[in-house]
Amino acid sequence: MIDKKTIPEIYNATIELGDKSSEYLPFSTDITLQENMVDQLFQLIPWIKGAKNQLAQTGTGEKANKFLYLQSTIYALISLLKCIINIKKNNYQQAWMDVIDAEEYIALGIRLAPEPEFIMYLSQHREMIEKTMFPKIPIYSSLGSIVRGGKCNLCLSNYENCDHIEGIIYKGKMCRIIDQTNLRVNHTALVKNPRDRRCIPLEMENSNNKMEDIFTKIERDISEEELKSKGQNGFLINFIAFNNQRIDTD
Repeated sequence: MIDKKTIPEIYNATIELGDKSSEYLPFSTDITLQENMVDQLFQLIPWIKGAKNQLAQTGTGEKANKFLYLQSTIYALISLLKCIINIKKNNYQQAWMDVIDAEEYIALGIRLAPEPEFIMYLSQHREMIEKTMFPKIPIYSSLGSIVRGGKCNLCLSNYENCDHIEGIIYKGKMCRIIDQTNLRVNHTALVKNPRDRRCIPLEMENSNNKMEDIFTKIERDISEEELKSKGQNGFLINFIAFNNQRIDTD
């Protein structure tokens, strides 16, 4: 890419590469070509953010929000391609994280889409990947916690003292609470509809009294240490109990 682009040039380049990259989503596409496309898409992000920030400073929030839509769409394409790449490499846990990243980027994009056809196409494609490439996840981990403090990512003031509202979009950025240091966990629950679908069981005890991988169904023996931790009527599950990964909404 050249060192300077106008905002219309950035917009057009993003639309062009976004359309082209969707042709690389089929599973049969060569993995090296898919990896190269991911690299090309990542190179767009600084350009998109630069245009978005310029519009936020000089124009209306509506124009900046259009570039947040582009940013979310490109990240969704990146996540879908990375998901397929990781499935091909047998990195199923990371592939699951990718497909959930795509889900969240698409949800954000739908909120902002001036024309929803392309983002809805990505949504349908993502759902197809989840349904056909992954098992149905029966339960998720959910932490109950009390959080105090933290700063607003937009104005960097203490969140309790600023006027921004978490989850609301302001001139191309979504308000988030960052730098939370006062976090106290008070319970863990197993739920079917969690806030974060990245918190999945990795292994579950099956009817053969073996630990079974949630993705591959490969079994292994239960260790003595695991048996000791199991109650009389207990059921062993190895979970991702907590995740602090968040999508890029800045």
